Amino acid sequence: MFPDEEEKLTDSMLGDAVLCLLHEDSAINVSALIATLQRMVEREESEMYKQACLNALINVRKSAKLCACHSDEESHVLPLFSHQRTAKVTKH
Repeated sequence: MFPDEEEKLTDSMLGDAVLCLLHEDSAINVSALIATLQRMVEREESEMYKQACLNALINVRKSAKLCACHSDEESHVLPLFSHQRTAKVTKH
């Protein structure tokens, strides 16, 4: 699998986890995403999809750590898809 295909599949698995939470009428937060992705890893039979779930899990954890490092800033948005902060959010 090519790296960009792997990234697409990882993003798709993250999207599936969010959709699961929406269907369950659950809160969408880091803890819920991690728990859902862990369940997906445990239930997945395909190694390719299992690895994509693990990659999504790693991305969520990295993003949560990045967010924690910037906790003194005003933004409460969790940067799931980027390791860079593109703009500082200010209160109006």
